[in-house]
Amino acid sequence: MLFGSAIDSTLWGWGANSTVGRVGDGTTTNRSSPVQIGIDIDWVTISGGESTSHAIKADGTLWGWGANDVGQVGDGTTATRLAPVQIGSGTDWVSVADGVFYAHAIKTNGTLWGWGKNSSSQLGDGSWLQTASPIQIGSDTDWVSVYNGERTGSAIKSNGTLWGWGRNSDGEIGDGTSTGRDLPVQIGSDTDWVSVSRGSNYAHAIKTNGTLWGWGYNAQGQVGDGTTATRLAPVQSGSDTDWVTLSSGSNTTHAIKG
Repeated sequence: MLFGSAIDSTLWGWGANSTVGRVGDGTTTNRSSPVQIGIDIDWVTISGGESTSHAIKADGTLWGWGANDVGQVGDGTTATRLAPVQIGSGTDWVSVADGVFYAHAIKTNGTLWGWGKNSSSQLGDGSWLQTASPIQIGSDTDWVSVYNGERTGSAIKSNGTLWGWGRNSDGEIGDGTSTGRDLPVQIGSDTDWVSVSRGSNYAHAIKTNGTLWGWGYNAQGQVGDGTTATRLAPVQSGSDTDWVTLSSGSNTTHAIKG
């Protein structure tokens, strides 16, 4: 499924929609062109996952829909949701990131929260227990952005440090090991990270100086460093210093320069 938001802040979706209602229009009918999701005109940000999506409204409320068999919607149930349902009653959500059957979100106070599947501790809460409602990840209050892959998460703090957790069999956390992490661990000591994009078992990130870095599984050259060698820690991709944004898919990444 795909989503978009027009300048009137309406929400639209299209694509595969069978069984679990991943488009969110209240049906299980596949949509070959965009259809409006409800009538609300206050959507501000959206994240799409494997078969579940989340969005935040202008009032700071968090909403989810789609598959929910392991609680990945986050509404406290495991019931499939064909249309958006509110996650709790909070009005202080600022960003959300979906992974494969799990999600994370950040609140205005800089706290990090997660829910859904947790078979590789992809929630980062120190356990392998799934949860159908958001639980706080640690006690830190300086998280500014979060990014999820298949079973690995990354996040950046306000001081520009990069952190990771979850599955790590291919070095996809980036901490120099292939050891899974139940709690967030810092990736190196750099304090100039600005954004991350996660693929299935690899990742890329951009620094404040516009350089591009990658790590993890690399059999098809996903890391982008000119090799096919697995990278357990971030390595620079080329020498250019004008990268501004990037997006990773299952095994392919695209980026835009400034």
